Amino acid sequence: MSNEPRPLPFSPEELTRILYTHFLGRAPEADAMRSWPKLIRENGDASFAIKMLMNSEEFMLRHPREALAMRAHDILQRKPRIVDVGAQTLGPGSHVYDALLQFCPTEITGFDPLQERLREREATESGHQMTLHGFALGDGNTHTLYVNNMDATSSLYPLNDEGNRFFPLLADLQTVRTETVETKRLDDAIPHEQIDLLKLDVQGGELLVLENASAVLARTAVIHCEVEFSPIYKGQPLFADITACLARHGFYLLDFSTLGRYSHANRSGLESQDRLMWADAVFICDSEDPQIRAAQALCAAIIYNKLALAAHLLGY
Repeated sequence: MSNEPRPLPFSPEELTRILYTHFLGRAPEADAMRSWPKLIRENGDASFAIKMLMNSEEFMLRHPREALAMRAHDILQRKPRIVDVGAQTLGPGSHVYDALLQFCPTEITGFDPLQERLREREATESGHQMTLHGFALGDGNTHTLYVNNMDATSSLYPLNDEGNRFFPLLADLQTVRTETVETKRLDDAIPHEQIDLLKLDVQGGELLVLENASAVLARTAVIHCEVEFSPIYKGQPLFADITACLARHGFYLLDFSTLGRYSHANRSGLESQDRLMWADAVFICDSEDPQIRAAQALCAAIIYNKLALAAHLLGY
């Protein structure tokens, strides 16, 4: 088999015009038309030209989200690592990190005690590098898993039926069976590597996971965590408890990416966004570690569209 480079589908001059139009939105200047085709011929491909254009200040001004993400990814020099606690899928486009999956290849490690849901995810998302574990995370002890009629709401905590009856979207929830499950500590469940995004959505059990993940938190860049402001489950920790725990590990609240407001039950049939019951909260830590900051910048740009934060983290 020949090791000679394949012939380019376009002439170097045509490639130069295409690249400038695509990445910078303009025609190349005369100097570029003299120098770039020569370099493309010498290198045998245009990959170096693409990288140089995407690292240019002009590309940054025109496409800041992609430019910042590319620079962050260049610092990482590897696939971003996602740990997904509560990893079942709710359908196409339902993962909070879908934008990152579209931007670059990733490594996903997921956990969920409902193994049939993990099998569904494996069947529909086989194109990703993904390792899924069919057990619950917690404190390493035995717990009761309350499986509800909407199984995405299943929890290690029982439903707060008394409080939920005031909200039609919650009033229909009911437990259909219980299971005894052995939980594992997150610190014991994954390798000792940097985690770029830790996502938690375990219906009130987030604090139990976090309190048994000190080693993981010490090497985590971004946390995306579902929190509740009113107890949907009996005895569950609330937002203030999550915030206090993460503050002890050096994390601060960046923002809420989703707010779940529910309408009160009433005889008139009126609906309104009344009470803030839950949210997806995003936390990051202060760090001078270039790898941590690069992961935070990548998530800030691609997942949360926080471009000024991404630029700040990268020193631009």
